[in-house]
Amino acid sequence: MEEEAAGLPKAEESTKIWSRLSSWILFVLVLLLPLVVNPLGTDHFVLPKLVFLRLATLALVVLWVLDAVFKQELALRKTFLDKPVLAVILAVLVSAFFSIHLQTGLYGEYRGFSYEGLLTILNYFLLFFLVVHIVDSREKALLIVTGLLAGLFVVSSYGILQHISLTLGFPFPTTGPTAISVTFGNTSLLGGYIALLVPLAFSLLLSSDFRKLNFRLLTLVVLTSLVCLFFTRVGSAFLGVGLAMVFVVVFDFGAIKKNWPNKIPILLFVALFWLVIFFQGSISKDKLTSFTQISAINSRASKALMWQPAFDMIREYPLLGVGPDCYGLAYPKYRPANWLKLGSARVYVSKPRNEILYTASTLGLLGLAVAAWLFITFFRKGLSLLRSLGSGQGEESTPGSRALLIGLLAGAFSYLVYLQFSFREPSTTPFLWILIGLVVAGFNLVNDQKNDIKISLRFFQGEKSGLVIRQLIAVVAGLLFVLASSRVVYPLRANIHLQNALDYEKRDDLKSAFGEYDKALTYIQDEDYYVHFGQAYLKLAQDMRRPVDIDQAIRQLEKAVEANPVSSDTHYELGRAYLIAGRIENRQDYVKHSAVTLGRAWELDPYSPSTLVELGKSFFFQGKVKEAIKWWEDAVQVDSSNTEAYLYLGWAYRQQGMKPKAIETYKKVLKLEPGNSVAEKALEKLLRKIY
Repeated sequence: MEEEAAGLPKAEESTKIWSRLSSWILFVLVLLLPLVVNPLGTDHFVLPKLVFLRLATLALVVLWVLDAVFKQELALRKTFLDKPVLAVILAVLVSAFFSIHLQTGLYGEYRGFSYEGLLTILNYFLLFFLVVHIVDSREKALLIVTGLLAGLFVVSSYGILQHISLTLGFPFPTTGPTAISVTFGNTSLLGGYIALLVPLAFSLLLSSDFRKLNFRLLTLVVLTSLVCLFFTRVGSAFLGVGLAMVFVVVFDFGAIKKNWPNKIPILLFVALFWLVIFFQGSISKDKLTSFTQISAINSRASKALMWQPAFDMIREYPLLGVGPDCYGLAYPKYRPANWLKLGSARVYVSKPRNEILYTASTLGLLGLAVAAWLFITFFRKGLSLLRSLGSGQGEESTPGSRALLIGLLAGAFSYLVYLQFSFREPSTTPFLWILIGLVVAGFNLVNDQKNDIKISLRFFQGEKSGLVIRQLIAVVAGLLFVLASSRVVYPLRANIHLQNALDYEKRDDLKSAFGEYDKALTYIQDEDYYVHFGQAYLKLAQDMRRPVDIDQAIRQLEKAVEANPVSSDTHYELGRAYLIAGRIENRQDYVKHSAVTLGRAWELDPYSPSTLVELGKSFFFQGKVKEAIKWWEDAVQVDSSNTEAYLYLGWAYRQQGMKPKAIETYKKVLKLEPGNSVAEKALEKLLRKIY
C-alpha cells in the first residue's frame, strides 16, 4: 500500500486509537456523571449532569464516526432491541409534536428540573446505541463496569459522611441526619442510583468468576452502598434492591455454592441489613400512619393523590398523552383539592411517582405499549442468554458471563421496581440504558453476531492523499464538536446568569440584576426566566411607583405567557401584575385585564388559593363585591389555613354589612395567626359597634 510505503501509520492503528479513546470517555462518563454539580446556578444538580451527559455523548458520536472513516467502513450492529427501540422513538416523536406544549415536549421542563423532553430521551437511546458499538471485547466491558462501581463507591462514601454532617468542604449543605442526597439534590434520586448499581456489585462479589478482581474492594463497595442506601430511607429503593438480590441469589446459586465459606460474611451482613430494614419499618409509627394520613409527599396516601391526576390525563389524552415531560405542566388542572392538605398551597408535582402511569399519561397508551414491548423483549432475551450460559461454574469472565449478566439484569430490574413508587431524571436514567447496552453487547459477543449492516467508505482507496483527507475529516469533526458543545452549554450558562440576577436582587442591586436577566435570555427563552425578570421589574414598580417599570414588568410577563400559554403560573403572574398596575396607575382597563388573565390561570389550576385570592381582588376593585366574596369563599374552602383570603373575606363582609360573618371570619384569622394586628383592630371595631 502507498500509505505504508510513505511511512504513514496503518488505518487499523488509527482506528484502535479512536476505539480506545471511546472506551475511556465512556469510563469517565459513568464515573463522573453522578458527581457533576454546579454551585454557580439555580439548578445545582440535574442540569449540570444533563449538560455533561450531552457533551460526553457528542464526543462519543464524533469518535464513532472517525473510527468508521479511518476503517473506511461503517458497521451498524443489529440487536434484538432494534425494533422495540425504533418503535419507542417513533412514539416519543409523535407525542412530542402533539404535546400540550411543544417546547416542553422537545426540550423538557425547566421548573421541575426534569428536562426529560424528546431531546433527552433521544440522548438515552443514542447512549445505548454507542455502548452496543463501543463494547466489543472483555476488556472494554470490565473497564465500564469498573467505572460504574467506582462511581457508586465514591457517591456512597460521601453519603455516609453527609449523614454524620461531614461535608469535607462540599459547597452544598447536608439535609440533616434523617436524609441524605449527596450530589443528586434529592434523596429519592440517590436511592434510585444505588438501586441500579448495587445488584451489579453484589452479583460480582458472589460469583467465583470474578475472584480475580480485588475481592476486598468489591466487598467494600457492596457494604458502603448498602449503608448509604439505609441512610436514604427510600422505601422504593429498598424494595428494588431486595428483589434484585433475591434474583441474584436464585440465578447465581451454582456459583455461590463454589467456595461458599468465603461468602458467608457478606451474606450474613446482607441478611442483617434486611432484618434491620424490616423491623425498623414494622415498628415505625410514621410508616403505619402514612398509609392513611396525607402528611408528607412520600406517604402512601399522597402518592394515591398523585396517581389520580395521571388517570384523568390518560382519559383525556389516551393515545399520545400530554407529551414528554409535560406531566408537571398539566398536573395543576387535574389535581384534587385535598392535595393541598400537604401543607403548601402551591405544591409542584412533575411526576406521579409511578413509571407506568407516567409513561401512559405523557406518551399515551401507545407509548406505554411499545415501552412494555421493549422491556419484555430485553428481559426475555437476557434470561434466554442466561440459560444458554449454563450453571456458571468454572466459566471465564467474558462480557456475556453469568456473573456480569445476572448483575446487569438485576440492576435494571431493581431500578424498574423502584420507578413504580418514585421518579426518574437525567441524574440516574442514563445508567439504566448503559446497563441495557452492556447486556445487548454481551449477547452479540456470546452469540458471535455476524449480521451487521456494513457500508463501505472506501472512497480514497489506493490514493496517496487518502490518509490526509481522513485527517482533514477528523479536524472538521473536531470543529463541529466544539461548535455543538458551545450550544449544548447554553442552558447551563443561562442558569448561572439567572442565579447571578437573583443574588443581585437580594442585595437590592436591580440594575445589575436586569443585566444578568438580559444575558440569561440571550441563551434560552424560557417562561420561568421571563417570570423572574418581570417579578424584578414589578418589585421596582411597587417601590418606586413608576409607570415605566410597570410597563416593563407587564412586557416580560406577557412574553412568559407567549412562551408557555398553558402554564397556570405565567397567567397568574401576569394577572397579578395587571392588578398591581391598575391600582398604582388607577386604570380600570388593567384591572379588567387582570380578571381575564387570572380567569385563565384558574381554568388551568382550579384549586390554587393564590389564584382565587387574586381573582377576588380583581372583582372587588371593579366594585363587584359579591363576585369577590364568592372567589374568596372558594379560596378558604380549598385552603382553610389561608389567612390572606380570610382577611379579604372579612373586609368584604364588613362592606356588605354582614357583621356576624365578618366577626366569625376575623376570629378564624386570629386562631390561625394569633396576634394578627389587622384582624385584631377590625374585630375590636366590629364588637364595639355591636355592644
